[in-house]
Formats: sequence, structure tokens, C-alpha cells
Amino acid sequence: MAEDKRMSPEELTAYHEKQLELANDKIERGLKNLATPELYKLFLEQLGKLKGFTLNNSILIHEQMSSATKLETYNDWNEKYELQVNQKSKVRVIKYTPYTKEIDKEVVDPRTNQILRDGEGNAITKKELITIPNFKTEALFDISQTKGDRALIPEQAGVENMGLLIKSIEGTLGEPLVIKPRANKQTALKEAVQVLTTRQLDKKEELFVRDESGMNHRIPKTDVVKAFEQESVLYATCQHFGIQAGAEQLLALAKQVDASDVNLFKGVLESVHFTTMSNIRVIDASFKEQTQELPQKKSIMSKLSQNKDKISQPEHGESTPTKSKAMGL
Repeated sequence: MAEDKRMSPEELTAYHEKQLELANDKIERGLKNLATPELYKLFLEQLGKLKGFTLNNSILIHEQMSSATKLETYNDWNEKYELQVNQKSKVRVIKYTPYTKEIDKEVVDPRTNQILRDGEGNAITKKELITIPNFKTEALFDISQTKGDRALIPEQAGVENMGLLIKSIEGTLGEPLVIKPRANKQTALKEAVQVLTTRQLDKKEELFVRDESGMNHRIPKTDVVKAFEQESVLYATCQHFGIQAGAEQLLALAKQVDASDVNLFKGVLESVHFTTMSNIRVIDASFKEQTQELPQKKSIMSKLSQNKDKISQPEHGESTPTKSKAMGL
């Protein structure tokens, strides 16, 4: 008889708790590593290529697989993208998995704010569902671990679609890019991302810093932090779209930032992460609009071309149709 290797509920709970503990240890270690400018630069390069993850999970991913660019669950790669997955190695991220629980809640009289009691003095209760916060780890796999036709993976905005990328950024900014004749388009794109980043960070003079008890505090940004934040967001955003961006200024600023206060440093990283993801999200949304408009434009142009052919090339033996008849009017 085959041995049943499934875990008992107790074993499964202990397993998830252990995986969560290991994940938190990796995040703590990764945060310390980011205090080194060169390691921080490498983290930003990956951060720009990832989407949809929190800062903690971005650090966690970087500690496990610094080359990952697109991560999905095994089932999503199989069912959503129809790709086969090599399961030899996996990346674990932390997933919020709250659950509901039924409890007996004491009923309070809204007029007196006192607990209602029956004739024997016992508190009157009613059944109520409450949400219990819970976290566990989830296994993900990178696109590099997949095999098959990747036709179902959405097209990404990037310099390989230079024309559409320029239009996408113009749509985000609400104004055309100024590209001089013979000018380097990469430079123009970087400057455009710089403008967008400045707009995103404009008037955000404070950081939200969480202390050990979980309380948030507003801390004014120093000039060094502002410059570091701006350069970090610019560099990471450019990485996502394949735009060339030098790292000299980023590395110089990283050396000036005080990372000794871990909570404050993480507050800076949270701001960098949020603004980077916001940049990527708005440009990608504009790119999606551009790509959706293309088939419509092509269809209209195709119909006009067909009508033009009908007008200019009448069938043998027939009189030349008028323009209005050829166009169905």
C-alpha cells in the first residue's frame, strides 16, 4: 500500500509558519544589503522589471532570484498562458490570506452604551462574522522557467516599440515630446520620464515611517533624500521600458543616504517603490490604449483602400460606378 505523504492540518500549519519565518528573515537580510550602493542599483534594475508586488515581496524576490522578470503561479502559467513550467526552483512571496470566523459578540445598548443582559444577568450575544488577518507564502515561477508558445503574454511597452512608447509617454504627460532632428530618442525618453517623476513627487515633502510598534510617523524629507528618491525612481522606471540611464549619479547619492536608521531607510524605499510602480502603471495604461487603437485604425484604412480600388478598377462590362455607390452611400 502506498504511503500517504500528505501533511496533517497541524503539520501544514507548522510548515506555513516556518516558510513565513524564513521569508521574513530574507526580507530583513535583503533590506540590510540595500544599504550598499552597488547592491541597491542591482535591486532597482530588477524592481523596474517586476510589477504588482509590494516592497517586501520585491526584496524577497531579489534575494531568491535576482534575474526574475515576470512571475506567476504554476497554475497561471499553465491555464492562463498555456505554458509548461520547470519546477526545479521556485520563488516564494508572502501572500495575504485573511479568513472569516464566526463569533458570539455581546450586544450593546446604543442608548446607554451598556451590554444588554437577560433576566439572569447573562450577557446577550449575537452571531457575527469577523475577518482574521493571515499571511502565508506562495510559490511562483519565472517566465525563464517556462516552455511553449508565448503568444498569450501581452505585448509590453519598450524601446523595441519606440514609436508607441513615445506616444504612450506623451499621452501620460498630456503634451508632445520635444525631439530635435537627429537627436537621440533614448535621451528624449529619459527626459520625459524625468518630467513624469518630478510631477509624481512634486509637493510630497514627507515620508511615512513605520516604527517597531506599527505606528506611522510623518518625517520631512531632506534635500539628499529628495534627490536620491528622484534618481532612484528615474533609474528603475527606465529599466522597465529599456530606456538607457546612467547610474553614476544614483550611486553617488546612495552613498550620501543614511541607512543606519532602518525604519527611516525603509520609508524612503517605500516611497521609491510606490512612485516607480505608479510611473510604470500610467505609462503601461497609455500604451495599452495605443495598441488597442491600432487595429481599429488599420481596419478603417483597409476599408478605405478597398473602396478606392473598387472606384478605380470597375469590373469588365460594367460602367464606372460613382464614388457614392462604391462606398455604399
